[in-house]
Amino acid sequence: MNVFYKAFSDTPEQIKTYGKDMPVVNEFINAAGSKNIAGDLPFAYEDVDKEWVFKQDIDAIVVMCWDQHYPDVFGYNVNDSELPSEKGKEIQEEIMQQDVFTHTDAVKNKKVYLLHNELLSTPRNIIAIAYMAK
Repeated sequence: MNVFYKAFSDTPEQIKTYGKDMPVVNEFINAAGSKNIAGDLPFAYEDVDKEWVFKQDIDAIVVMCWDQHYPDVFGYNVNDSELPSEKGKEIQEEIMQQDVFTHTDAVKNKKVYLLHNELLSTPRNIIAIAYMAK
């Protein structure tokens, strides 16, 4: 499965990802049985051209979600158990409506997944791998 990993960015519309110089992300995605479509690009973490994204065969989109952009949705700060589900759906819709992704199989098949940043950069990444493999 070809995965586009939408990394943290300054705005939700900005398209950043991880390339070959960030091997931990490639290993993480590979361990889940998928392939990072940006895994061969010559950088660690950068903006990618929307035209490049548009030309890719994307089966799933994984969105790294930071509390900075999505407060009270993930992590230990969540007080209302209904809020994460509602906000999560809003975030997925926001991503699926971006022009750069609307044509993808990921959007057509509703395979847009949200991943709290704390699950990647900590020993908790085993949880994220299991989540992605599912």
